[in-house]
Amino acid sequence: MKTLTKCSLSLLAVCVSGVLHAAETPTSTWPERSPIVFWGDRANEDWSYVDNLAEADKSFSEKLKRLDISEDGDWKVSFAGNVKVALDNRWNHMYDSDIRKDNELRSRMQFSADVTYQDWMRMFGEIRTNYTNLDAAGPVDDAGTDFHQFFAEFKLLDDGEQYLSTRLGRQEIYLNEWQMMNREPTPVQSSWNAVSAKYKVNGINFDAYYGEEVFPLFEDGSFAGNWDDKTNGKKSTGLFANWRMDFGAMQAYVMSNELTNSSFVNAPDGDVDIQVLGIHAHDFVSEGFGYMVDGVYQFGDHAGKDISAYMAYADFNYNWKADWNYRVGMNLHYASGSDANSDKVNTFNPLWTGDPVGFAHDGAYGNAMQFGGYSVIEYSPKQSIITGFMSTWRANTEDAIYTLNQDVLFGENSDEKYAYTQFYLQFHNYLTGNLKSEVNMYYALESDYTRDVVGTSSDDIARIELAFIYNF
Repeated sequence: MKTLTKCSLSLLAVCVSGVLHAAETPTSTWPERSPIVFWGDRANEDWSYVDNLAEADKSFSEKLKRLDISEDGDWKVSFAGNVKVALDNRWNHMYDSDIRKDNELRSRMQFSADVTYQDWMRMFGEIRTNYTNLDAAGPVDDAGTDFHQFFAEFKLLDDGEQYLSTRLGRQEIYLNEWQMMNREPTPVQSSWNAVSAKYKVNGINFDAYYGEEVFPLFEDGSFAGNWDDKTNGKKSTGLFANWRMDFGAMQAYVMSNELTNSSFVNAPDGDVDIQVLGIHAHDFVSEGFGYMVDGVYQFGDHAGKDISAYMAYADFNYNWKADWNYRVGMNLHYASGSDANSDKVNTFNPLWTGDPVGFAHDGAYGNAMQFGGYSVIEYSPKQSIITGFMSTWRANTEDAIYTLNQDVLFGENSDEKYAYTQFYLQFHNYLTGNLKSEVNMYYALESDYTRDVVGTSSDDIARIELAFIYNF
């Protein structure tokens, strides 16, 4: 399984505790009300506020939401969509000059309909389709057309003190989704046939799920078949809790997962039985000091090998307002790696965590130690410039470096501890309330390590991506 991150909407946005149908977001809690913001999972948006808007005051998106389909208004339907098209002159993220992929074209589209009855029952369906010109694309970029989500949701209790709802059917399940720095959510592939529940009492939000992953079939060298997504037979169970304290929002979770070797690095063939313990805290502010920290521990077994791996991440930032809004911050990241020929799997596998690095998710993630700094300038609402760098070392010199998606970023064919430093410059601008453009530029400095595993050509360590995203 490959999990992509979905980062963010605004420099000053409230962060999201995005577990299942998320807990404390402005727009992703049903039935709480607030102005809408586009998120990655359209199933978590709450458009009920448009019931109180005059037709003349509605935007194009609002005119497609909460449409009466019965005379008494008990039945309503909403329509939504997300289209992303990107042209990527990619530095190959495996740093192999022989298979460099120039001018990659990607498109990802999702269209949904949401039928509600008296705001206590709903049916949500979403179709996903995607395309890429890559010869050997993964399921996220080239999985054809299929149902991404199709579930029924029931609100079982809502008395002002307690809230309980449940979902049954195909649905997305997330761990963490943090929205910041005006980055646009990216539709993902992960779908589950699952039952999930949300319970809220005394300011504590509990989420639980039990399900089986749905995955496109790989046939004839690609994932591009239509209407062929199938469950893979692997079950997963998770329990999450999140709450708010004086110093920020907290989240703790435990999961038990069955996986396959195709989604697990540095392990022999065979099924994986892995448990995950995690804790998270954040406090993002519009002025003053903010932070985000994560800690994750994985344990279990894989074909007789013990699993014991961990990851830690921290983001510390300072924010202030003037004519423009500013943020400066620093990132610290550590993910463990394995010794060669070890009888234990110590490489951290980012199967269930979002990408905390966010702006550098194509950079090193597993078996990596990283330090970076960044700045964000929001010169008008939802118009921002992001700059920064990320320096990377190997946590274990006998192990390769891996991306968030568990591709080999660098092989282990070097004795160097220090890997490389990547600089980035990004422009994220909303052209209209629905249409956004992104220009993302990256450049990794040459080093002894890159010369060992890449060669001397700098063409393979530069990248520029142009993307347009349209939401309605």
